[in-house]
Formats: sequence, C-alpha cells, structure tokens
Amino acid sequence: MQIFVKGLNGKTISIWAKELDTIGSVKAKINALNGIPPDDQCLTYGGRGMIDDRTLKDSGITNEATLHLSLRLRSCKKCPGHT
Repeated sequence: MQIFVKGLNGKTISIWAKELDTIGSVKAKINALNGIPPDDQCLTYGGRGMIDDRTLKDSGITNEATLHLSLRLRSCKKCPGHT
C-alpha cells in the first residue's frame, strides 16, 4: 500500500509499505529518503502517537493514509557544556 508522510516543512513524501510492516520499518524508510534517524522521528496518525513495534494494520493505517512527522526533542543533558 502507499502511505504519505507529511513533515513540518509542509512537504509530503510517498512510501510503499505492507500492512504488516512495523512503524519502525516505516521510520527506516523515512531515514533512507531524507536522512532523519529513526530515533529522532515522531510519527502521528489521527492525533495518536505511533509505536515502533506495532504494525501499520494494528495502528489503523490503511492505503493512502497520511502520517505526520515531527522531530523528537532531545534532552538538554546531551548538549555540550551542560551537566
């Protein structure tokens, strides 16, 4: 099936996936297309956050659905100079 992923920049990308693919595998495909590491991605669908180990089918995602991509905020503790 074809699903769409809309980023914060307003651009939408198209991804081909199977209904038994996981959200984590979709994040890997997004990484391959635009270089955003899966751990930095936050996907939502229908206002709900998606869980990496759930399948598209279990998440209620169907053909031509649009997921929304945002970036996960990193902890300030990881910033240089902070303790």
